[in-house]
Amino acid sequence: MELVGRLRAHMERLTARGFVPDVVPHSEDEVRQPDPKRVEVVRHALHYMSVQLAPCPIDEVRCVASVEPPLEEAEFGALWADASEGEAGDEGRLSRCTNTVFDPSEGAWEQVEVPYAPGRAGQAILSASAGLMWVWSLQGLPFIEVRRWLAQRCETHHLSNVLDAVKPEWAHFDTFRHAEHILAAPPLGSVPAQREGGRRRPTGALPGRSRQLCATDGCPNGTGAVEPEGWICYVCSRTRARRERTHRRHQNPPGR
Repeated sequence: MELVGRLRAHMERLTARGFVPDVVPHSEDEVRQPDPKRVEVVRHALHYMSVQLAPCPIDEVRCVASVEPPLEEAEFGALWADASEGEAGDEGRLSRCTNTVFDPSEGAWEQVEVPYAPGRAGQAILSASAGLMWVWSLQGLPFIEVRRWLAQRCETHHLSNVLDAVKPEWAHFDTFRHAEHILAAPPLGSVPAQREGGRRRPTGALPGRSRQLCATDGCPNGTGAVEPEGWICYVCSRTRARRERTHRRHQNPPGR
């Protein structure tokens, strides 16, 4: 008991001098949401409400949709179970789409606060980065576009119900585990977001990526993927389909 009392008194003196015990840099996310099996040396962060870490540079993130023909219900259930465990793509039972998710018109490079990390180790990371990091931000985009990014699907498969070949590869950004991926500056050649009238104007295209505009008059949407002449974005596609359905109903009203 005497030893315990002496240790307590010693700790009280240290605390009075400003000593803060170090916290073991361990996160439940490391077990609950581990990093993808295959990651690149350079990994960019995605921001929408929270920070997610990509498995590679943001413009190289691949669509996770499969490109196999439609499956029977029993086969679909079996492969979905495999994909949920992250095995389907590894075993090669499903072929993965080779398109990228990136669209330079959706999002921009912005600075956000580095997620808080407790203890001396966390404070050291925050101090080294000045508490800020560059991310590809989706803030301010329509949620239908955000959902495509979070589902990690290309524009071709965004509205498709095909099975995923692998699970989405975003990892919740952990300041301890992912400190090496904190960007102190936007990628070389990229253009940070600019703001006009308090609203962000996305100008964050990465170098070497040409942007093809939607063929619909007045539509500002575009894509970095290679598309045929006359391509229209998925928003205009849905609008056009809705108008065509409305037109058909007016031409052939019920009961005629």
